[in-house]
Amino acid sequence: MPTSSDPLEGLDLSGLATPGGDAPGAPLSLPPVTINWRELSDTIAIEVWKELASWVQWACERYDITDKVVPVCWWQHSYLVEELSALFAAWMAFYDVADTGTGPIGWLEKLAASKMRMRDNYSQACTRVHTDPAGRVWPDQGSEWAEWISTTHAHRHGP
Repeated sequence: MPTSSDPLEGLDLSGLATPGGDAPGAPLSLPPVTINWRELSDTIAIEVWKELASWVQWACERYDITDKVVPVCWWQHSYLVEELSALFAAWMAFYDVADTGTGPIGWLEKLAASKMRMRDNYSQACTRVHTDPAGRVWPDQGSEWAEWISTTHAHRHGP
């Protein structure tokens, strides 16, 4: 039985969106994607985590991103996961072989803005003991909610 050289063949990729399809010569084994963690299957999430972790380590070393911005436990901080996932997707898009040459400078601009957001959000607040953040208690979405969503509220004035 012949085996495929595509490591993603047969995997459920429904949680990944590939803008413009697969890019030839993508620098990593995953095509340029936007990672939607909420929609990833367990199987594909494992592969995405591995690719992301490898990229984060490389990017932190390459771009001299300190542990005050991205701690080694970044994967335990949901905000950092989302920010780094977005950077990873942007890096793949900006360094696509089809880029006209402006991608690298665009990437550096995105990286600078992202580093500021990570510094602001993370604030070196890692306690080295990771616990799930306290969950919010959401009200029951009963009749008041049903009534609220049944109109557009486009012309609502006042509080």
